[in-house]
Amino acid sequence: MPTFPLLLAALVAAASPPGLAGDFECPEAGGASWREVRTAHFAVQTNLSAGKAKELAREVERLYTVLLHALFKSPPKFPGLVRVVALRSDAEFDLFAPKDAGAFYRRGGLEGPVIVLPGYMDLAQRSIIAHELTHHVASHVFQRQPLWFSEGLASYMESLGTSGPGNAPTVGGVPLYRLAAVRPWFGGLGRLLDRKKTHLEEKEYGLAWALVHYLTNRQQAAFADLQGRFVRGQDPEQAWREVFPQWDPAREGAVEALDAE
Repeated sequence: MPTFPLLLAALVAAASPPGLAGDFECPEAGGASWREVRTAHFAVQTNLSAGKAKELAREVERLYTVLLHALFKSPPKFPGLVRVVALRSDAEFDLFAPKDAGAFYRRGGLEGPVIVLPGYMDLAQRSIIAHELTHHVASHVFQRQPLWFSEGLASYMESLGTSGPGNAPTVGGVPLYRLAAVRPWFGGLGRLLDRKKTHLEEKEYGLAWALVHYLTNRQQAAFADLQGRFVRGQDPEQAWREVFPQWDPAREGAVEALDAE
């Protein structure tokens, strides 16, 4: 059995304020027992009951399978398992989570990629997991990713989270919270396309989502060409200029034209 307390200790150090870790009860201190449930792509480690643990594992696997088929006509296989840590209550989850997080994802470290969430999946959790799993998959596929594309694609795939168990999954819809972030349209794609940008402001996530949504629906062939260039590792700025010369940021009025479009 894996040493779950070591994993939790690492999460505490990374995410929780000083003094809170002692409020978590491990099995030796009278807390619930931990178990692991494995699926084709995940190792779910949790202090949920056996039945709830299996149910959560099935739902995470289902969401991932839907995500792969939404992204690829023939989904490739990726090595290894993604670790999921599911805490049995919101109170326990809040001890380890960043403020106001519904779930969170750690991409690296000795334990590999880790998703941490409370022991259930509602709309917020499914959307966050769809977003982060898109990052996880994209990191294996694209040799180069500009920031706007990385966050825009992940935000676009959040729409998968709107369909729960028993409902037909959909992708590419317009979540109200994303629409509200960019309506009325305030422009700013020139800042988004700046290759020196290392992080996005809150409003810019909405811009990135809107740009990917637009390119997917109105520039399908050209956007596929652009993505192929990212897969091959072409410089993202050069790739954009060659695929969309009419929106080359170096040309006067080009970015304003894209904003208008």
